[in-house]
Parts: sequence; C-alpha cells; structure tokens
Amino acid sequence: MSKPSAPILAWLRTQLKNKGLNVAALANKTGAKRKDVRKVLDGRAPLTVDQLMTWTQALELSLE
Repeated sequence: MSKPSAPILAWLRTQLKNKGLNVAALANKTGAKRKDVRKVLDGRAPLTVDQLMTWTQALELSLE
C-alpha cells in the first residue's frame, strides 16, 4: 500500500521539474535544509502540512 502523500509528492516533483527548479532551489526559497527537502520528496520522511503550504507558496502554486 502506498503512502497517502505519494500523489502529492509526485505532483510537487512534477511542478519543480516544470518550473526548471531542483531541490536546492526549493530549499533556498523556503529556508529549509536541502537534505531535509530531498528526504521528503523521496518519500523517506513524512510531508507535513506546514511544508506543503510553504513549498506551494514558494513555487507559486495553488492547491486547487
């Protein structure tokens, strides 16, 4: 069984790619540590609601 956050993480990775950004760019925009962002996007650490909100704002995305 996959994690409930798997589709959200896939969407975030796609959005990063579409914007020509990488993990380092997202970390810089949000003030997060690159290794922590990588762990979450790889599914090795849980995605928090706070991270989701911060990341979508940094990427200028809508959750709709």
